[in-house]
Amino acid sequence: PSWNDFVEHCSCPEAAEQVTIITARGQSPDAIHQGMIYMQEQGLIKFVPKKENIFPVSFKGLPKEFVGQADNPSDQKKNVLASILDRVEKSSQECSRFHTVGFSDDDKKTFDVMASFLQEQVDKGRWKGFEPNLYFTGKGKKERHILLKNQKVA
Repeated sequence: PSWNDFVEHCSCPEAAEQVTIITARGQSPDAIHQGMIYMQEQGLIKFVPKKENIFPVSFKGLPKEFVGQADNPSDQKKNVLASILDRVEKSSQECSRFHTVGFSDDDKKTFDVMASFLQEQVDKGRWKGFEPNLYFTGKGKKERHILLKNQKVA
């Protein structure tokens, strides 16, 4: 359900550079990056996201705080996303632009963990320079959840 968003963000070099993949898969970032190069060669995407922005949390070669098990990736995905959002917050302060950030997951447990964690952080005032959007994409549907200060996740 998030394929069209992925394609859209890979349609210009600046946006593709910001695309980040956080997955429970165990393949290396290089293998996933090579797969995206293949998608580009097939005309499915125009620009390829940076290899540094690929975080397969079951791959043992990532930093320790980002590595977990494929059957329970929630905490590691949370750690990766928090690190990325801290970086986005810093860059949004430096360039005084408002950003939106999207995260999608098709696993309800992981989605709920992420939504709860992010809502808690937003309510505490973390990440003021952008609007986090979460998308539950399980069961072939796409539900949007926008996190705003002092609001509960839908």
